[in-house]
Amino acid sequence: MTYLPVIFDFTKATDGVDIRIGRMQPDGDIKGVIQMAHGFGEGIEHYDALSEFFAERGFALVVHDQRGFGKLAKRKGVTPGYKYFLSDIKMVRNKISEWYPNKPVILYGFSMGGNIAINYLLKYGESDYVKLIIESPWFNIRKPLPKRKSIPVRIISFFSRTATTSTGPYTNSTRKDDGIHHNRISFRLLTEINNAGKYAVKNADKINLPTLFLYSTKDNVVSLTQILKYLDAVDDNVKSVEYHEEGHSLFRSAVSEQMLNEIAGFIKEDKTQSIVK
Repeated sequence: MTYLPVIFDFTKATDGVDIRIGRMQPDGDIKGVIQMAHGFGEGIEHYDALSEFFAERGFALVVHDQRGFGKLAKRKGVTPGYKYFLSDIKMVRNKISEWYPNKPVILYGFSMGGNIAINYLLKYGESDYVKLIIESPWFNIRKPLPKRKSIPVRIISFFSRTATTSTGPYTNSTRKDDGIHHNRISFRLLTEINNAGKYAVKNADKINLPTLFLYSTKDNVVSLTQILKYLDAVDDNVKSVEYHEEGHSLFRSAVSEQMLNEIAGFIKEDKTQSIVK
């Protein structure tokens, strides 16, 4: 299959680190932009097929390699701190304004990226986006660590930023042995992501953007309990769509056509035509 060409850029983050950004855009008029926050163990190259879907509807897809992940990650699963995930989203959003001035931007977070997208909005506000798409967010892992294991993890995370652990065999059938996917995560990052997930659930009612929230009752990676707790707290700005397919990555699963149809309808609504930033 032939995919859209990727336009790669390197941009300095707030702490001077080079962040790699990939842009995939349709020919002709661009209606808007999807800014993707990818999931754990992934990178830019894993969104080729999704970019085709958005391009057919006139949207460019912009994805950056999150720290500790992607093709060029030097220390897999290691970051200087969770807060840099959020500031990197801001930095990429500013670049989108340069590349696609006055175009509406939708923020899309998958898995770990769903956690990051929600916490970004809680920290920086919602004015840069017209809509939000959340898919299978990582608020906590499906089987939280028992106390006898979680306490040592917290102790290690306190003393070391670089000590890592394996998440074990992938439970997501979309794993590719391509030199990009990996299952390493630092004890500190694991702790910070779970803490950020708790914060997101606690503050679910503070997100006011029109939101499409997609999840499976048979997700084998993240906590369904925490997803339902989040949805219990939201208002009518959130449309949730529940699937019963086993797996985690819905747009790569047997329900991908149904899920993409939901997204297609969501991005066509009038509010995506408003001008921001």
